Amino acid sequence: SDLPTSVRLYQESTYQVETSSKLQISPSITVEASERSPRSLEDIERHEIETALKRHGWVQARAARELGLTQRQIGYRIKKYGLSRPEMI
Repeated sequence: SDLPTSVRLYQESTYQVETSSKLQISPSITVEASERSPRSLEDIERHEIETALKRHGWVQARAARELGLTQRQIGYRIKKYGLSRPEMI
């Protein structure tokens, strides 16, 4: 193909989301692809990170370990997606 590698990979990942019932984002994150509500990979990643953080009481090291990320990577993604720990009442 004459397309750059990054474009081919994007097309392949988009194709996988559209044709597969499951999508593996990382070694530890596999999500069901829903035909009714297509979501971007960023939406899926944001949801998985937020869910892992909630499950581990917002302990970033534990959530990162579950997701196969480093603490630096999860910190970057928390900032990127504007996630914040809910206020305790």
